[in-house]
Amino acid sequence: MQVDGPRRQSFIKCIRVKEKNSNPIGYDAFASSVIDVDVVEYAPAYFGIIEQQDIKNRYTVRRIHENLWDSEIGGLNRYPEM
Repeated sequence: MQVDGPRRQSFIKCIRVKEKNSNPIGYDAFASSVIDVDVVEYAPAYFGIIEQQDIKNRYTVRRIHENLWDSEIGGLNRYPEM
């Protein structure tokens, strides 16, 4: 189950993007969120940073497995296949 909308209930990867027009050069918070699934989002679950039963942890792991599981190799891809 992938949760979409204004409040995604899973972790996402965040990339800091420099904004040339800000003075001094800063970061654009709206350009920093990448919602494409990436296996690195599994890190909080893998390292036990977040409790296993935490809802964001559960949705994140589910989202990763739904989008990145490759039955041919029997494992996870880093990114979704094109």
